[in-house]
Amino acid sequence: MADLFLYNGFTPRRRSPGDLFLDNGMAILRAYLKKENIDFVIEDRNTVDGYDEFKVPETSRPLRELFDTMIFNAQKAPWYKRLYYKKKTQDLYSKMVDFQNVGMDKYLGALAERIARDRTPVLGIKLWFGNTFVSCSKLCEMVRKASPETIVVVGGPHANVYYSDGIILKYSPFDLAVYSEGEAALANIVKITKRYKTRRERLEAIANADIPNLVYRAPDGAIKINPAVPIPINEKLIPEYTDEELSKKIRCHTIIDGLGCDYGRCSFCIHPFIYPKFRIRDPKLIVDEIEYMLRKGVGFFTFTASDTPLPHARRISEEILRRNLHIEFTMLARASRGAATRKDYLVETYRTIIRSGMRILYMGAESGNDDVLKEVLNKNLTAQEIIDTVLCIRKASELEGQHVYIITSYIYHIPLTKELLDRGVTLERVFEDNVRLGKLTMPDSFQVMPATVYPGPAWYSNPSKYNISYDPDTYGPIMLKFEWSINALGERRWESAYTMFGKKITDLVPLYMKLSRAINKLGIPSDLNDEHLLIARCAGYEKKEDLEMLSKDLFLDILSCYDEKTLKLFDMVNSKSEELAKANNI
Repeated sequence: MADLFLYNGFTPRRRSPGDLFLDNGMAILRAYLKKENIDFVIEDRNTVDGYDEFKVPETSRPLRELFDTMIFNAQKAPWYKRLYYKKKTQDLYSKMVDFQNVGMDKYLGALAERIARDRTPVLGIKLWFGNTFVSCSKLCEMVRKASPETIVVVGGPHANVYYSDGIILKYSPFDLAVYSEGEAALANIVKITKRYKTRRERLEAIANADIPNLVYRAPDGAIKINPAVPIPINEKLIPEYTDEELSKKIRCHTIIDGLGCDYGRCSFCIHPFIYPKFRIRDPKLIVDEIEYMLRKGVGFFTFTASDTPLPHARRISEEILRRNLHIEFTMLARASRGAATRKDYLVETYRTIIRSGMRILYMGAESGNDDVLKEVLNKNLTAQEIIDTVLCIRKASELEGQHVYIITSYIYHIPLTKELLDRGVTLERVFEDNVRLGKLTMPDSFQVMPATVYPGPAWYSNPSKYNISYDPDTYGPIMLKFEWSINALGERRWESAYTMFGKKITDLVPLYMKLSRAINKLGIPSDLNDEHLLIARCAGYEKKEDLEMLSKDLFLDILSCYDEKTLKLFDMVNSKSEELAKANNI
């Protein structure tokens, strides 16, 4: 009997290529639990073939063609043909979803029976958003019936976002949640359960153990949150991937270069509430891990910090170059304060980073309006500093003779304070400034993100200042189930989560679409993130037309679940990753 059953949250439909990337969180847990001599099993269906039993080719193939017609080609068709396409699409889509729901219930039921049969004392779930949260809640309820003594613990991205105010337990059936760095807390929970026989005794002992990073229910039913205690970042274990994972997932490793954000004061951002203190990892340890992954056949990497400060990025890059390693990586970065007066430094630093393997850079621009950047987002940046930083990266790229894909993101719609409105700062003006920023930076791709209220930051803690309103009793239940896709944003079930300047979420979607279309008209492909651009590099896509076709193909594959094209692209990525790794002769 295993002490712990670990389940990586799953839904029968992929939502992005990232669903299939190597999961460093689960791999870190594997390494940590081994070190603590805990017996565990892992169930992870987020693999290339993990979705196969939920596919219906005779439905999904024609559905893909119908979506293509409906979304991209039916605008000029007569009304009766559009009506026909819509009805046909809805019918096929409903059949596919019904089939998947039935299959998912059978899968979850089998997991619950397995846990009951093996008398597993602890079920640990890596929790993701939206429909995954819903299916994991259902699994918890099934396990509760089949194996009443089993304790259910959740962690991962969704628990990290919604641990504040106890939301993650207040509106769910789960027993416990771990947040931030949860590996030590989970190990302590499992060790305590081994000392007691009944569920009640175990939960009481866990509640009294003062375990850091834990959310739990006290005996009186009140939800308690123990403060987070960070694991020293230079003591982080190297993630352990199995051979099966390396063969059935996309070979791109997310590497911890730092945790949190070195700025950490944006009014909308959740990062400082997950990792309150920004910590950077020793560059030598980072590159040691890179070498370990190269020996495993992994040549693509993504740095995990929400912002890798340039001095730190340069030290990592210099260590990569010193060891003569050949890799490719994605990095997230903020624009640089005072960029206009630091151009020589920025160009030379980015040249070093590019030389060491940076091929994709993701930058949260958020807005082209200086008043919004300062008073609504608290970014401590100006639009001109964003422009100057992007131009420095472009110059470094040119001097190195190596193209770097740059992605910029915007938040729009945007909440506006009363003071800004009184000064004549309108959504239309912000819209125009955003388009101007796109025109002056001309990134390889842009993403428009709807303004979102997360627990913790100023938009949540001081909503009236930003013309935001929400009801705490409805916010939690809705946001836990919130499905982050533009297709789902317009659904009425989300509209009462919160309002901005009196408008519901569903009323704000057209603003999102308006900006997306306007920047797209500049010749900039939309909604291609770092995962998409990694695929584009491996497929040799560089022209705007190629990137737009890639975006369309991936979008249609996800909508229809007919992913023949996507899987071929994934094979290209893995071949390139392995080829790059082998070139290092380590």
